[in-house]
Amino acid sequence: MATTFIQDSLPDVINDENMNLPLHVMCEIARYIESACEGSRMVPQLYGNILSNLNTLVVAMAGCERIVSTPIPRNYSIHLKQSVYIYLLILPWCILELHPIMVVMVEMITSFLLIGIEGIGVEIENPFGYDRNDLPLDSFCHSLRQELALILRYYIRAGTSNTQIPVDDDLLVI
Repeated sequence: MATTFIQDSLPDVINDENMNLPLHVMCEIARYIESACEGSRMVPQLYGNILSNLNTLVVAMAGCERIVSTPIPRNYSIHLKQSVYIYLLILPWCILELHPIMVVMVEMITSFLLIGIEGIGVEIENPFGYDRNDLPLDSFCHSLRQELALILRYYIRAGTSNTQIPVDDDLLVI
């Protein structure tokens, strides 16, 4: 069976603090695809399509890194919180002409909505991680792995000798 470049080179990368692991994995995938094309194990059209999709994945990864590395400025967060509380303190005097129970009800509902929106803004500042409200990235990756294994099985079974892609059995395990 063919061995992958990724398995051979990941231990060195994991120990390197300056290396961007997802980018390294994508570069290794590109190297593997290039070697498959050079070895005439893949038709050039498939090679072009795969590299195009890999480039799209790199662009998406760069967008995710921008989200993570661009936090909401602390001053903005503090100003927003203070503005919400000042508004909520002034609101009862603006609606005094209503019945006192209505003032309390309007204040409670408005407070709940505005403080909730402010809390949501803080929570979605970094959607990557393992908090309860973060994106389920492990689930996304598992689903992607299943779909890739299905595609690879199709190419291995249905392809001719020129379009077969050598794959480790470990990659096909779901």
